Amino acid sequence: MKRNTARFTIAASLFLVLSAGAASCTGADAPAETATAAVSAEWQMQNTFLGDFVVKDGCYVSALWVEDPAQPGVLYVPQAGKRLVAVQIVVGNMSGQRFRVNPYNVSLIDEQGAVHPPVLGAREGQIATIDIDEGEKAQGWVPYQIPDGALPAGLQISREVFGAPFFVIGILPPPESHATVALSYDRPTPSLPSLGEIVEGQGRSFTALRLEDPAEPTWVHPLKPGNRLIAVEVAVRNGGADVLLVSPLYFVLVDTDGFVYPASVDARDGQIETVDLNTGSEIRGWVAFDIPAGATPESIKFMPSLLPEDTLQAGLAD
Repeated sequence: MKRNTARFTIAASLFLVLSAGAASCTGADAPAETATAAVSAEWQMQNTFLGDFVVKDGCYVSALWVEDPAQPGVLYVPQAGKRLVAVQIVVGNMSGQRFRVNPYNVSLIDEQGAVHPPVLGAREGQIATIDIDEGEKAQGWVPYQIPDGALPAGLQISREVFGAPFFVIGILPPPESHATVALSYDRPTPSLPSLGEIVEGQGRSFTALRLEDPAEPTWVHPLKPGNRLIAVEVAVRNGGADVLLVSPLYFVLVDTDGFVYPASVDARDGQIETVDLNTGSEIRGWVAFDIPAGATPESIKFMPSLLPEDTLQAGLAD
């Protein structure tokens, strides 16, 4: 049965709290604003700064930029006495266990310790809610609306929505004498099937048939400056006993640097349909992705559930 696919600067000090494991690293409703954030003595002694990489329990994060004021997106609704700020972050997974990146779990802390929830959709380029596996990472912006007189001083990322801080790190504007803390990590090179090869698991099969690079966008999907559209023709067959839900939203692209990208819905003609796929049935169609102009596609993942064992991944090399 068919289903309808939903359409969906100043350098400041930052607090960062991240999660590892199967739970969210960055998780469903945004937390309400609270009066103060707990600031531990341990945090005050960290001496890490904007641009440093911070690692814990197989997860890493870096705050790359603070935009104050931020460039508002089309969904931003201004409020009197407040301004929009945004923080660009990168979150990665070095562990063998999947976790989820989610902007809902990233709150901003001002210099007075007040915590501000994200205002999702308020800035273009927001970091995606997305599951990442070992060697993968996500990058994007998290926007906030804060009082005009407040100074952005931190981020905190909890393990779950409404969860307690998992990992808190202080980040001050780096002094001239500071040596940036770089990430020491060699991404494992995945061994992947080539275009046209069938990938099987859990009674299902998945094939990446063709790569279109660049792809021609539809009229409803204007390209953003600095990006290009690519598309992959895929085929999914259900050989299992249960009905399998297939949707373009269940596909993720990975590039050769490990960055992950969610599908861009309705971006290319011939998009794979959202359907309940019965046993013995097969469907094929295109899935499109917006990626930076200089990125190189490496693989595509079909992720019909949150369980890692349900994921099927195919390479995009000939």
